[in-house]
Amino acid sequence: MRILIVEDEMLVAMSMKINLEAYGHKVIGISPNESTFWKFMESDPDVILLDIQLKAKENGVKLAKKLRKHNPTIPVIFTTANTKKDMLRQTLDIDNSVVLNKPILFEDLLQELNTIESLDR
Repeated sequence: MRILIVEDEMLVAMSMKINLEAYGHKVIGISPNESTFWKFMESDPDVILLDIQLKAKENGVKLAKKLRKHNPTIPVIFTTANTKKDMLRQTLDIDNSVVLNKPILFEDLLQELNTIESLDR
């Protein structure tokens, strides 16, 4: 799968990238903010790993809502260490998405990716 990682903590992003590529996935880019996100979207990823709590002015939920206006079907896997119920409730409005809590168990991420791949076939 072609994956776009949207994560502002570079160590977390690089760890995900290394692990995903070890399992045969292609990471098309790591975006720390909204401005680079749209540039990487031109590469047509199959799935987006999107941190909810970005340091930029936009959070991941708002970014996903903007994304849905341009691409209503691309799967989004939200990642978060934020356990506030209000924030998590907002993700329910985003179709074709799931939430994984940080620290992410890599096996859980692989399971979600496998589910997405099986739905595409």
